[in-house]
Amino acid sequence: MRKQEPMKVDTRLGLRLRQLRKERHMTHQELADAVRVSRPLIGFWERSSCQPTAAAVERIAAALGVKPGELFDYEAVPGTVEAAG
Repeated sequence: MRKQEPMKVDTRLGLRLRQLRKERHMTHQELADAVRVSRPLIGFWERSSCQPTAAAVERIAAALGVKPGELFDYEAVPGTVEAAG
């Protein structure tokens, strides 16, 4: 049986962003307004089509009520190799 490879950092960041947004019952538009970006950009970040800048990470964290480092808490993302242990 082949061992599953860990996900790339950008993929995991996108999954964590989506998870936190949904836990807070926020729409893409609500998060976009709070972060001061366009609604489609939130979707791009969640799908890992592009990555947020460091400044955007700080605004995202503030909007979601977490510390910036919590956006990189991969163990919390269901379905990831790290979450499975």
